[in-house]
Amino acid sequence: MKTRTARMLAMMMVPAPFALAACSSSTAPDNNAAAAVATPVAADHAAPAAAPTPTPSSRPSPAGSPVARTDKSDVLDFSFTYPAAAASIPALKAVFDKRADEAKAKALADAREDRKTATKDDFPFHAHYYHADWTVAADTPRFLSLVGTIATYTGGAHGMTVFDSLLWDKQAGKVIAVADLFSSHQALEKALRSRFCAALDRERAKRRGAPVEHDDDPFNACIDPAQEIIVPTASGKGVIDGFTVYVAPYDAGPYAEGDYRISVSIDPAQLNTAKSK
Repeated sequence: MKTRTARMLAMMMVPAPFALAACSSSTAPDNNAAAAVATPVAADHAAPAAAPTPTPSSRPSPAGSPVARTDKSDVLDFSFTYPAAAASIPALKAVFDKRADEAKAKALADAREDRKTATKDDFPFHAHYYHADWTVAADTPRFLSLVGTIATYTGGAHGMTVFDSLLWDKQAGKVIAVADLFSSHQALEKALRSRFCAALDRERAKRRGAPVEHDDDPFNACIDPAQEIIVPTASGKGVIDGFTVYVAPYDAGPYAEGDYRISVSIDPAQLNTAKSK
């Protein structure tokens, strides 16, 4: 199912197509996670043949060095960064490196095609950019939650910023869906929707300088938080006990209002406690 962000990106595209490969719904698991976990990052990370397979750590992520990949050419300014907490877990590092490779290849191919078309049609070409910056949203004994801010420009009137999320289960050693923290997808929506809608309207009213009127204007209606980017957070008790819903421009208001970042606390009893600790 396409998210609101994907639909709005399609409306913003210039004739040269540009698919934002790195942006995906937070409610769907990473299809590459299993392969990334099973494949060693490098030979020096592999255990000797006689050694038993190590159990994934459930401790907070160890210290390490953040990763910053940059490359600038006459057609594309590319950067992809992720924090030390992710880089220190080899299987998770492999997931991010694969995403960076795929995002760069796609962005570069689209930029070259755009320049080719512009040259053919005698239009000015404006270099593209793709900047992905991942940060830690929560680091508990069981989970590492990360949020990505992805800024792109593909030659149109202005750039676009969207968001992504990744939830790493240290015990299982893989990426999981946010919905996996609940008994069902319906339980996720039920836990968030009413509080999210109220908080969204308060923020809209603050930015607009007037109360929100629930009429036929789609920018006044509540939106389904499950269709946006949901990032698990922790208040400091060592467990997931809240979420921030990242809403891209155009999803809940006009472009001039920018993005919305709505924090929602939850009753821990609403989580599937077998999976959330």
